[in-house]
Amino acid sequence: MNERYWDQDIETLSVAKLDELKLEKFKRLIEVAYEHSAFYRAAFIKAGLSPSEFNRLEDIEKIPLSYPHDLLSNPEDFQTNNSKIILVTCSGGTYRKPKKIYRTSQDILYSVEATARMFYTCGVRSSDSFAILQSFGIWGIALLALEACEKIGCKSLPIGVHMDDEEVLELLKEEKVTVIYAVPSNAVRLTEHAIRKYDLQKDFSVRRILVAGEKLSKTQKENLESLWGARVFNIYGSEETDGLGVECEEHSGIHFCYDQFVAEVLDPLTNRRKSLGEAGILAITPLNHFGTILIRYVLGDVVRFIPSRCACGRTAPFIEILGREEESLTLMNGTKLVRYQIEQFLLNYFEKIPSFQVMHQRHTDRDHLDFLIVERDKDDKIGERLGEDIRNMSLDLYSAIQQGLVEVHVKLVDLNALTRTERGKVPAFVEKGGLENG
Repeated sequence: MNERYWDQDIETLSVAKLDELKLEKFKRLIEVAYEHSAFYRAAFIKAGLSPSEFNRLEDIEKIPLSYPHDLLSNPEDFQTNNSKIILVTCSGGTYRKPKKIYRTSQDILYSVEATARMFYTCGVRSSDSFAILQSFGIWGIALLALEACEKIGCKSLPIGVHMDDEEVLELLKEEKVTVIYAVPSNAVRLTEHAIRKYDLQKDFSVRRILVAGEKLSKTQKENLESLWGARVFNIYGSEETDGLGVECEEHSGIHFCYDQFVAEVLDPLTNRRKSLGEAGILAITPLNHFGTILIRYVLGDVVRFIPSRCACGRTAPFIEILGREEESLTLMNGTKLVRYQIEQFLLNYFEKIPSFQVMHQRHTDRDHLDFLIVERDKDDKIGERLGEDIRNMSLDLYSAIQQGLVEVHVKLVDLNALTRTERGKVPAFVEKGGLENG
């Protein structure tokens, strides 16, 4: 560790040398997956593969892709049967069947180390006062942040997402918080509340705002930086993999955590690997997690990789996140709804998935959701059942409704009631107004 780098040897090592280190980790991962993961052992046997066939990183393409619905349906099959599991986290998933991730003590050590390195890359130091405005639920992201702060040696405030905005602002002021870590929409909401009463640059000490969990628009970023007089840093990751990339203080792009993952950018139609610089769907293989093993796991993000020429000296390529293949909506408290999740729920009531749309409006203290479902016969009984049952579509959504953070209504409508894009498409999620969601 020095003034610029958390781990200079790794962060400045050439990509070719990093690939050599990754190859050894990759071989071990394949052996463990074959011997101890029911899902991957079955996949290897079906494809006629054995661990001895994997001698290059490029050999990963022999392995079939895996998807979120595989993990959602059979999370235990991804768990290794020789590991001591000490933590289970959940992310989304349908009610009674959350998408579970199993972690060993070594997995957690790696995740904390990686999170500390990302924070350090953003300029967080032991002299900082760090406010964690991420959910401390079963997702795990806030707990990693808390332990990463301890590793860096900075003071942390584990505030979470349920405290009243005014109370949060008082804490930020009293404790002279220098770093805020939040979901972008929560950072925007808190800022809009704060400017009604405070001069943010005069009354607070915030110098860095780290955002993760959803897309931050360029306008939102500029507004946050202008109002707080702080620098905003994007952290990219997923619930299944933890952090995947981070902006450094040069703000030239998001540095991919190259030494920790094997990443593939694939053509969504052919699943063939795209060339460097071309956009495609991201498939990811974490090299340091052995509680739940994921190999060629398709996240659904549309990305491209760009060789790094950053003045910071880090050699890892930049990853540019262009969008998502699968539409999703993240609510104020961190609850995430995805198209696939809603479609699977609706199959409980219809022979085939009906056209639907979720109209979303963000208020200062809650999210309002109107589920518009196209149903020709307008069966009131189905409408009533959906209205009651949709609250149980996911554990996260049910909890948010119980806490008064989300209001949900179901409406049976004609097809022409759905909002369409200029190209005639019907997006799954539509913003009705209120605070900007990026």
